[in-house]
Amino acid sequence: MVLRRRRPEMPRPYRTWGYPVTPILFILFSVWLVGNSIRETPAHALNGLGVIALGVPVFGYWNRVRRG
Repeated sequence: MVLRRRRPEMPRPYRTWGYPVTPILFILFSVWLVGNSIRETPAHALNGLGVIALGVPVFGYWNRVRRG
């Protein structure tokens, strides 16, 4: 949505049905799903966040190696 506002002249090879309502609904549902997961099963949610946190150094290393 930001890119569509900042660079309206760029070609858009794909158009989202119901734009901007569809992406906004998806974002709201995703935030609700994460929040509900943290509220209902905080231990499982923390485990998931831990797995994501373990991937951050791997991502940084991969980017460094790719740049050369």
